[in-house]
Amino acid sequence: MKWIRNSSIRVKLIIGFTIINTLLVSIGILGTLAVNSIGNNAFLMYTDYLQSIDELHQIRANMLHQEIVLQHLKQARNSSAIEDLLKNITDLRDNNEIIMDKYESREMLAEEVEIWDNYKQKTEKYRDELDKSLDVVKSSSGMSAAKAIDNLEIYSTLVFDEINALIAYNQNLAEVQDQSNSNIANFTKIFMIIIVTIGFTIAFSLAFFLCRYITSSTRKGLGFAEALGNGDLRFEIEEPKSNDELGRLIKALKLAQEKIKSTIIKISSESQDVSASSEELSATIEEISSTFETISNNTLNIVNDIQEINAATEELTVTIQEVNSGVTQLASSSSDGNAESAKIKERA
Repeated sequence: MKWIRNSSIRVKLIIGFTIINTLLVSIGILGTLAVNSIGNNAFLMYTDYLQSIDELHQIRANMLHQEIVLQHLKQARNSSAIEDLLKNITDLRDNNEIIMDKYESREMLAEEVEIWDNYKQKTEKYRDELDKSLDVVKSSSGMSAAKAIDNLEIYSTLVFDEINALIAYNQNLAEVQDQSNSNIANFTKIFMIIIVTIGFTIAFSLAFFLCRYITSSTRKGLGFAEALGNGDLRFEIEEPKSNDELGRLIKALKLAQEKIKSTIIKISSESQDVSASSEELSATIEEISSTFETISNNTLNIVNDIQEINAATEELTVTIQEVNSGVTQLASSSSDGNAESAKIKERA
């Protein structure tokens, strides 16, 4: 059962149709065998039993006809009529000989052989007595001939009894064959009904099972796929028991769901790490911004100081220029003083 459950849908269908076809082939084979058996039995019943019965009826009819001829022979007085009747008796007896040879050429069972041997013995005795009676009829007429013919009744009765026994035996065998044919026909009919019922049950069960299985699995897979399409990863589906196409499809969907869950969890974890890094980066940026503001403020202060230094430098430059001018004037005055001193020295 596990192997069948894990087989593909195609294999399951092939197995089901193979079973059904096997049952149908079994019906065909059984029907063919039954028809052949019935045909063989019917042929045997006709060729061996019914034809044997027909031949025995012919022998008995010839015997009865012979009895009638003998009764006419008792009353015959004309020699020509007697000759005709005797010839008729001879023809009937020869005809029975031919029929007996034909009957004896067939295969017979032991019981039939025993009855046939008794019949032949009774027939031989009857013929011997018939020949004696006919000799009496030929040699004399009247009461002695009639008495000789009447004495044949005992022997003819024994012959008829054996013929009737053979007819009854063949009729019994024919009835046995007919009953055998009826039994074969009934058995075949019952067997075919059973096989057809089993085949119909298997076909219906297979169709119902596959339809229900395919519909159920498709519905589960469709619902699962729709849930995945809608982003619902909470949808649960039971693990498939089969390993066919639908079972593998559901397993693939479950694996996809698990991978999507794993990916989302990983993304969520990495997002948290990114969020923490973003917070750290924001703090760092704030620190850098604060540092830049401090630097900017310091820069402004430096610029202001530089401007003040520039102003002081300019003032110092002016002062230096003024000093230089004073020094120049002083030097000029010194030169003038030196000149005056020289003049004074010269005057002195």
